[in-house]
Amino acid sequence: MNSRRVRVLFLDHAPVMGGAEMSLLDILVGLNASASVDPVLLAPSQGKLYTMARERGLTVMDFSGGGGILSVKRAEMERNPLLLISGLPRAAMLVWEISRVLRRGGFDAIYTNTLKSHILGGLAGRLAGVKVIWHFRDIPVQRLSRLISRVGAFLLPDRIIAVSRAVAAQFAPSRTTVIYNGFDLDRISRRAQEPLPAEMPGRPWLDEKRPVVGIVGQVSRWKGQDVFLEAAFLLAGKHPEARFLIIGGALFAEDDFRWKLEDQVRAKGLADRVAFTGHLDNPYPVMKRLAVLVHCPVEPEPFGRVLVESLALGVPVVAARIGASEEIIENGVDGILVPPGDPEALARGVEAMWSKRGTTNSNAAPASRFNLEPMLDAITTELLAQL
Repeated sequence: MNSRRVRVLFLDHAPVMGGAEMSLLDILVGLNASASVDPVLLAPSQGKLYTMARERGLTVMDFSGGGGILSVKRAEMERNPLLLISGLPRAAMLVWEISRVLRRGGFDAIYTNTLKSHILGGLAGRLAGVKVIWHFRDIPVQRLSRLISRVGAFLLPDRIIAVSRAVAAQFAPSRTTVIYNGFDLDRISRRAQEPLPAEMPGRPWLDEKRPVVGIVGQVSRWKGQDVFLEAAFLLAGKHPEARFLIIGGALFAEDDFRWKLEDQVRAKGLADRVAFTGHLDNPYPVMKRLAVLVHCPVEPEPFGRVLVESLALGVPVVAARIGASEEIIENGVDGILVPPGDPEALARGVEAMWSKRGTTNSNAAPASRFNLEPMLDAITTELLAQL
């Protein structure tokens, strides 16, 4: 191995900024400052990741030619596999185009960040003769997605980085390394000191210092906002002073689910007790003022960024015991874990945690396991080991 920086192409197809993209941006910024790795991002130019990466001085290339194949949602593909078949010619062209980028750019490896990019980038890497590293952040529950990911994992990557043990359990241990997402905890603390959004729905409740229970994340069926509202209904009858916030937007074409939630609020008579904030660029000032944060996915949670962020802010947490939640939350210490899809247990957990505001492990617990630098060091080590 010579002393030059290894050149790695990072591929992410998503046009919106989800948790996977937030983590990837942290990785790119950190590696760009290193002496070992020269990172280049390939992403859609209309996406926020592309824009934010350019603003941070990173080298970015446009990946906007995916057409229909990249916009097909997993649930749609599961319902109609012909969508996948009809997209194969375009997918083959994308693989060829990515392989040309790899060869012409003199890249040593391709590093993929999303399920579709794992397959397209993995095939392109094999075609170009470079190393393939998957950073796997999903636990697919649909049969077709699960089959594609597991067959692809057997054939394509030289190494799989999994964001949790729950994710790693899908793959052969000999080819998989668990590296937890890392966070700039000082930055979280600083951003939490910023003012609340001026026109945010529900802001008066926070200003009045009412007990506000919140759920944070993309509005999506698998995130369980409907379960949160069922628990809110149970709590509202016993605690008239309580209010409830749904913090986040419908990022992945799930506006119909958002409308369903609004109908649920009206049907339960909670219109004056529940507010939808929509997407917030900086949710930390809101999170810091919550009496309890709820995280209640109904499908396995691959990691759960909001859990670490809540711990860093000292906010009591009630989380569904599913996926990686147990790897982050120590039940009865950092928060309370409850069965998934159980609003009664969720409501009991919230009541139990109300009294613990300010007594949870602020900063100490996540800092030792989820800080940014250990993640960057571990990823650098994995990359160099492959090259």
